[in-house]
Amino acid sequence: MTKMKNIDEEFKRLEANVNRIRVTRHVYGEMLDFFEGMIRFALEQKRRVKVEIPVIPADVVLTKISEGFPLINREDFPVDTNAAGKFLQHVGEIIPENNEELGETSVNLVKFLESSDPEDEFWKYLLVGDEESLKTVASKLDSPLHQIIFLGVFAIKPSVWFVRSELEKLLSPGFQWRKNYCPVCGSLPSLLLLKGKEGRKYGSCSWCDHQWLMNRIECPYCLNQLQESLGYIAIEDDEVYRVEYCDACKYYFKLIDCRPLEVEPALPLEELTTLHLDMIARNRGYKMPPALSPVVYGKDPG
Repeated sequence: MTKMKNIDEEFKRLEANVNRIRVTRHVYGEMLDFFEGMIRFALEQKRRVKVEIPVIPADVVLTKISEGFPLINREDFPVDTNAAGKFLQHVGEIIPENNEELGETSVNLVKFLESSDPEDEFWKYLLVGDEESLKTVASKLDSPLHQIIFLGVFAIKPSVWFVRSELEKLLSPGFQWRKNYCPVCGSLPSLLLLKGKEGRKYGSCSWCDHQWLMNRIECPYCLNQLQESLGYIAIEDDEVYRVEYCDACKYYFKLIDCRPLEVEPALPLEELTTLHLDMIARNRGYKMPPALSPVVYGKDPG
């Protein structure tokens, strides 16, 4: 019953935020309807995914957290590939007609997975962030790599969200973390959130959407704490959104100040409807941060 209640709350939060964004960001037009439909179906799939949750004994959880290790790595997330396939088929039916390229990519990807032997390899490429193998898939399909990744990652989101919600139960409410990567899966945040009267800063995981408390004055990538090289780009007439940047590593992070909002943001939707912040940051010479923490995964794109 609790699981159903939580998902129902997510639906309500999604609807409230779609209504807000529809008024404040007209540029998304039909794509906003598509994003809403896609996320709604993903939430429905979250109710139905069938995966085996990794078993982590209580003493192992304590050891991992105390020593700064996430509960599991990305490649250890189980995926309901049947649910992922159904998601791709549904998404192909709701892509706006004027977005022919994405529609074609969707059709190509579904056909590829139906004929692949084994199809599980594609999902593994997404789990481990194997961009070279994904480039090979994109080349075979003659489809843009970023669209292949976008559709593929969202197709396994129901499984990822479900596993994350179960693993979160292993974390005690008062556990100490304050790392720059997610305690569940070791990924960097894709969004930063300011919450509460004090404006405490939280990270929202780029992979599983877990939220955790972070240090307020610190780069979420390189941990630089020198205020003279940390800054933010304010958005004119907007008290909710801004871009935080670090001149030491040249990475940026999108930040949402939740305090003026009546409803907490629907984070999957926010990632898709804040492309204007990415454009502003890149025009200033800053780079989008990677998803994998080099501390955990040993990968640093430089």
